[in-house]
This record gives sequence, C-alpha cells and structure tokens, in this order.
Amino acid sequence: MRVVEIAKQKLDDFSGTLRDLQGNLAPKQSGGYWNHLQEMKNSYVGLKRAQSTLEGSLKNPNLPSHTKEFIQSKYETTTKYLQRIEELFKAYGGIN
Repeated sequence: MRVVEIAKQKLDDFSGTLRDLQGNLAPKQSGGYWNHLQEMKNSYVGLKRAQSTLEGSLKNPNLPSHTKEFIQSKYETTTKYLQRIEELFKAYGGIN
C-alpha cells in the first residue's frame, strides 16, 4: 500500500527536514545539498491523497467488515503520519 511505502521511504527524513527548516542544509558528498524539506512536502501531499482515497473507500456501505477494518487501520496510520509532519512544521509557520 502506498501509505506504507511513503512512510518507509521518507519519514526517516525528519531530522534532515528539521535541519532544512532551521537553515542548516545537509551537504551531499558529491556536492550540493540534500533537499529533505521538499521530500517531506512531497510525502505530505502523497499522504493527503492516500488519506482522501481511504476516506472515500470507508464510505462504501458494501465493504466486508474485515476490509473496512483494514482500510480504517491504514486511514489511522496515514492520519498519524500527517499529524507528525504537521507538528514538525508548526513552529515554522505550518506546511503549505
């Protein structure tokens, strides 16, 4: 599921994103700088899309209970990650 992929790939970037927000960019060995900030913003957008899709799926009255439970679990996980990202950006004017 996309939520899990986003979480595994990008949520390790919290410390790098915080550095970026503080103006302390992390240099690459090959030159230039990592852009953790943009990566986190991209993850946020992907998670918002996933949350919306999951929310729509939960409105389906024909879902078997086990499927609904699975989707609800993924929705809650997505919401948790979104809140975590929002909290990181809060002191810096929020995520936009």
